[in-house]
Amino acid sequence: MSRVSRFDGRVWTTVDGVEYPLMAMLEGRVEEVTAEPFGRRETLDGLTSWGGLLLTGSADIAERFGEIGELQLRTEDGREGKVHISGITAHAGMLSVTGTGEAPFAID
Repeated sequence: MSRVSRFDGRVWTTVDGVEYPLMAMLEGRVEEVTAEPFGRRETLDGLTSWGGLLLTGSADIAERFGEIGELQLRTEDGREGKVHISGITAHAGMLSVTGTGEAPFAID
């Protein structure tokens, strides 16, 4: 069993001192694990993962970000998270990303 949360909205990243607005469609997942410590059955949080798509609005920007390989994202409320770029659809200005570390949105 797992819990899934979604974030759809604007995020920002700064590269070489220039701030870029991006549209993000991200999903976070917490796998739930059942354990029986001391004979009591409990559901615990297991592995958390997150990732999704970023829309850059430009093939050139998508290609440049793809060359960089990692971006630090910031949401409107100031939360931050790092992503690894796992795929590029340059003509559409789209990046597939995999989150590393804590997500910049709540995964409930």
